[in-house]
Amino acid sequence: MKIRSFEGLTGTPLENWLKELFLSKLQFKYFPSPGQIELTKLNPKASKGHHLEIDGILLINKIAVLVEITDQADKFSDKIKKFNRNCNSFISSKLSIREKAKLFNVPEDDLDDFEDIKKFKYLYIGTNHRFENSRLTRSDFNDYPNIQKGLYIFKPTHLEYLRQLTNLINIHARKDFYSALEFSPRDLDDKVTSLHLDFIKAEGKYITTDKIIRADIYLVKFFVKDLLDIARVSRYEGIPFILDQDGKESYQRFLIEQKLENISSSFILNDYKKSFPNTITLVLSDNCKEEKIDKKKRLTIPKNYSTLDIIDGQHRLYAYTNTNNQDVVREKSELLATAIKFKTEDKTQITKYSAKIFCEINANQAKVKNNLIYLIKYDVLGELDETAMAGKILLEINKGNSSLSDLFFTNSLRKRNKFDLPAIPVTTIIDNDLVPFLKGLRSKKQSVSNKIYEEVFGNSRSYFYNNKQNELVRAARIVLVQYFDKVIKIFKYDWADNASSYLISAKYIAAFIRFLRHKVFVEEIKLNQMENELKKLKSEIDIITKPNKSASFPKGLNIIPSTKHGINTIFSFLLDTNSFSVNNK
Repeated sequence: MKIRSFEGLTGTPLENWLKELFLSKLQFKYFPSPGQIELTKLNPKASKGHHLEIDGILLINKIAVLVEITDQADKFSDKIKKFNRNCNSFISSKLSIREKAKLFNVPEDDLDDFEDIKKFKYLYIGTNHRFENSRLTRSDFNDYPNIQKGLYIFKPTHLEYLRQLTNLINIHARKDFYSALEFSPRDLDDKVTSLHLDFIKAEGKYITTDKIIRADIYLVKFFVKDLLDIARVSRYEGIPFILDQDGKESYQRFLIEQKLENISSSFILNDYKKSFPNTITLVLSDNCKEEKIDKKKRLTIPKNYSTLDIIDGQHRLYAYTNTNNQDVVREKSELLATAIKFKTEDKTQITKYSAKIFCEINANQAKVKNNLIYLIKYDVLGELDETAMAGKILLEINKGNSSLSDLFFTNSLRKRNKFDLPAIPVTTIIDNDLVPFLKGLRSKKQSVSNKIYEEVFGNSRSYFYNNKQNELVRAARIVLVQYFDKVIKIFKYDWADNASSYLISAKYIAAFIRFLRHKVFVEEIKLNQMENELKKLKSEIDIITKPNKSASFPKGLNIIPSTKHGINTIFSFLLDTNSFSVNNK
């Protein structure tokens, strides 16, 4: 049975959900708190009435992970500081580790394992969607340096990724959890530190269509079990997640359950003698090197979690995790791999190169959706056209603190936004109005005066025309944020929980961007004058919709355009509220 979503769970049901994930699904040794534990039991000098707020202890070999999970909706920093303080109270108590474990009702048979603990780690999990956009990392919490260095912070998408992965590949999702908490195979008593593989090599080859990217290409053979230990799939928005590196660029889609099942049941069939005739494609990390072993040159690959990135063939590998396949199949089955080592040590460049190869491989197979391509073009693929810049702008806006933040679909694991509505796809906005808006910024043919242009965008038309992409992205983002702050200030009842307003949609946002373009580039309206323009617009719309402290664009009202209408219709309505009633007759 699959583990259900944690969304909407609070308190004890949420803690029980985590218990099911750790105990039943990932089969860890997990000991949840029996309830409130008086701090005086750890330290007799502690004030009475205070309790140890730690939800459980995860025991992984000789490492204990103290865990807290909460759906708290605000004051995140205070909550993490309190968790750290509780962790410090736990580890600094003069009680023996055996006595401390008894506070969590650890069975007698497991108490001996606690006496072997050599290290502690600390995992704080926040499940409230508002926690997603917080920029808190372990570096923000230095009150207890001994806790800080072992602190890990999971946001809702981190936990959702682990949940989905567990449902797809079962207990093998442990490897991603180990990677996130910086475990090494040595922490689990794996004495094999490196793989030494025979190889065939093609040196210094161009490997993309543009003849810019060069790499050494190795043909190597892996046992499936080893590859499951050390490989990861780099996906867009930080999966596998490196918790202290905000904004890590990744690019792939998530695993498809039916595809895993089909490969397992139609090809592998629990038979280790089977092997795919085509290779999977990997990227080698910088610490993978050629070395002379037993008088023969071999490719040495450190046996660490996330040593290799899979950029093609993830389903072939993870199909082996299906429960229909026994452990012996994973231990004896072999896969051929094309392993790429780029001629650079720059990790950002390696990510971009890997993404470009991924996109080219998939160009004639399962199409990579535009929504994904638009979001990776600027940072990951290194492209600088208007589409790439538009994707970058929406990414930054979504992660910021403006009225438009936490609104768009920029993460496949987070499909609902701050209004608990489906996250808004970016393609409609980018294709129809944000790209033309950026082209207008760069065009020398705009009729708007230089004075108005510079007052709105902060620089001259010629400045942006000369390929100042970063400055243009920054200027456009600032203008859009300032503009939509005014939109939402005027239409505040449309921009709220349970507003049921058409305004919170891709088509209306695109139409409002076009409204801004028209006002600036055609009517030569300054940005500081847009508030009056929006107030006039609201007055005209209120005559039609007659809102009384409610949305001006209410869903279900057929006298205004709905999201079933085109952007042209919505834009025309914003320019002239009579246009819709006329066209509708």
